[in-house]
Amino acid sequence: MTLFHQSGSRSADGFVSNIILQQIHSASPELLLEIFNKCLSLVLFPTSFKTGAILLFYKEGKDQNDPKSYRPISLLPSVEKLLEKLMTQRLTYFLKKTR
Repeated sequence: MTLFHQSGSRSADGFVSNIILQQIHSASPELLLEIFNKCLSLVLFPTSFKTGAILLFYKEGKDQNDPKSYRPISLLPSVEKLLEKLMTQRLTYFLKKTR
């Protein structure tokens, strides 16, 4: 599984890092795939996958009282990003195959 950089940084859920996902995949390669396939077959996108965090980064040299002086960054759960990448790969494969 090379969908993520092996960083120890946490995702928005504050728990599942990319390294943990890599370890789960190494220990049981089919586990994440089974979970994601079940989500897709049930047309279910768990609420915990949808929870994100928005951080505001100050732009140097700007007025700190002006909202435009901050750049929003959205942190999403690593599991959500992984499921989205899986869906993108499957859709891309399907579209190329059915051209």
